Amino acid sequence: MVIKKKEYKLRQVFDRIDALLKEVESLNRIYDRLKFDMQRGRTVAEIFEKNIYCHYVLEEIKKKEEERSSLLKEAENLKRELAVLHGEKKAVEKFIMKLERERRKEELIQEGRLADEIFSRRFSDSSFND
Repeated sequence: MVIKKKEYKLRQVFDRIDALLKEVESLNRIYDRLKFDMQRGRTVAEIFEKNIYCHYVLEEIKKKEEERSSLLKEAENLKRELAVLHGEKKAVEKFIMKLERERRKEELIQEGRLADEIFSRRFSDSSFND
């Protein structure tokens, strides 16, 4: 159950990372267009306005990249946690299998003892009857 929750959270993190990448690509296209438009600016005020908007877009790109970086770190942590949980799960499964083998072995030993006892009684009873 814990593993499924971690895997789901990891999928959500990667989905958010993909969304951020698309947002950054979009912002980069906007920035490129603004830089091109700024070169064709007619007045100083128009160039200044586009320059301010360029800085705003660059700040947004920076924020998105920082968020993406933190999400990548979170994804790595989740991957490590999942690896540990999968390892623990395998160890528990192996231990359970070992216990099952030991229980089955004990049952076979008991069945063997019972068969030996029945067999020895049968022959000991039949030797007295002869």
